[in-house]
Amino acid sequence: MLQRLIYTASLRDCGTGTYEDKRLLPAFGAEETDRALRREHLALFEEWLTLDLTQQTSEMTRCFSGQPAGSGENLESWISSRSYDLPIPNATLLFQRKVLVADLAAILPIVRATL
Repeated sequence: MLQRLIYTASLRDCGTGTYEDKRLLPAFGAEETDRALRREHLALFEEWLTLDLTQQTSEMTRCFSGQPAGSGENLESWISSRSYDLPIPNATLLFQRKVLVADLAAILPIVRATL
C-alpha cells in the first residue's frame, strides 16, 4: 500500500500540483487523468492514516526491504531528503499532516532497526 501511495504521489508535478500519467492521457485526457489521480492519491493517503502503527511499520519495512541492496541507506536518504513529504496530497488538512509526522516519529526507529 505504501508503494502505491508513493508511486501515485510521484505522478504529481510538484511545480504545478497536477497529476499526469502518460499511459492514461490518450484515453482520458489531461483533466480526467488529473482528477482521477488526485482522488486516488488522497484516498491512499487517508487509508495510510487509518492503519495502526504496527501495520504502518510492516508496510514501511516491506516497502524498503523490497528495494535493491542498501535498503537501510535508501530509508536514510528518504528521511534526510524529507521525501516523506511527497506522499502528502495537497488537499490534506493540517491535522492529517501532524498525524503523519507523529506516526513516522513512532515507527521510523523500529523500521531502521529492522533493515
